[in-house]
Amino acid sequence: MPVYDYIIVGGGSAGSVMAHRLSARSANKVLLCEAGQDTPPGKEPHEIADSYSGTAYFDPRFHWTELKVHTQVVSHNNPQENRPPLRKYEQARVLGGGSSINGQMANRGAPTDYDEWVKRGADGWGWNDVLPYFKKVERDLDFDGPFHGKDGRIPVRRIPPEHWTAMPRQWPRASRPRVSNSCPTRTASSSRATSR
Repeated sequence: MPVYDYIIVGGGSAGSVMAHRLSARSANKVLLCEAGQDTPPGKEPHEIADSYSGTAYFDPRFHWTELKVHTQVVSHNNPQENRPPLRKYEQARVLGGGSSINGQMANRGAPTDYDEWVKRGADGWGWNDVLPYFKKVERDLDFDGPFHGKDGRIPVRRIPPEHWTAMPRQWPRASRPRVSNSCPTRTASSSRATSR
């Protein structure tokens, strides 16, 4: 029976990244357990590969369909009070977790948000502190320059207007998302691939 140095329960976004980083050192024996469907590269179900996120998101095969939790506060001052009702708690059940079934969007926060965090005491979280990590993780397929990474594991691309569905094509030009090579905060869609 094999002996593992690390056992990771849950192959969602965090579990997959942990397994990847720990197994980068060849001496480590790592076991990653995922209850959901395996999606090896090249054999992903078409629902996972579809660029419309609703296809996989609304497919019960990729969810814990019976998972329920209490989401309302239970007052510790009134222990005799009836507990609030259980509610459905949506969690992905597939390798890659929610990252495999959610809309894959690359959205950076506004630089002023990060700088405000620093003003409130979160040293090391300013825009200039986090930008190198944004760049490190992405492989921007559309733009180059000081705000875009080229060597990361996550491909980032924009959907050109000619590939937009009918609804966004009807938006008035003034309200359409602006994409600029010099704009550090942009919306970009990434491929559904996850690093495994």
